[in-house]
Amino acid sequence: MAQVTNWITTNLPTLGWIIAILSIFIEISPIKINPLSAIAKWLGKLFTGDTSKKLDGLLNKVETIENNVTENEKDRIRWEILDFANSCRNDRRHTRDEFQHIITLNDKYRRLLEKTNDKNGVFEVEMEYIKDEYAEKLKSNDFL
Repeated sequence: MAQVTNWITTNLPTLGWIIAILSIFIEISPIKINPLSAIAKWLGKLFTGDTSKKLDGLLNKVETIENNVTENEKDRIRWEILDFANSCRNDRRHTRDEFQHIITLNDKYRRLLEKTNDKNGVFEVEMEYIKDEYAEKLKSNDFL
C-alpha cells in the first residue's frame, strides 16, 4: 500500500498534465466541456460578429419590405375587385375571362388575408355580388 501511495504522490503532477492535454481532444458527454469547441466558437464570433449584425439588419429590412409589398398587393387587389363590382353595378358588360380573373384575384386576396391574419367584411359582400353576377351571366351566356 505504501508503494501505491508513493507512486501516486510522485506521478500526480504528470497525470494532471496528461488529463489536461487529453481533455482538449476528448469530450466527455455528461460534463459537456470541450475547450476546442469553445475556442472555435469564440474565434467565429470574433471574426463574424460584425457581419452577423449587418446580416440581422438586412434581414429586418427585407422583412419590412416584404410586409410593405404584401400590404400594397392587398390594396391593389382590393381596389381592382371593388372597381370591377362597381362597373358591374353600372351595367358595364364584361368578358368571361374578366370574371374569371377577378375570381382568381379573390383567391389570392384570401391567401394574403390569411397570411397577415386580416379580415375584410365589406369586400366579402362585393365578392358575393360579383359571383352572383357571374352565375347569372353563365346561365344566360350574356358575356361581352
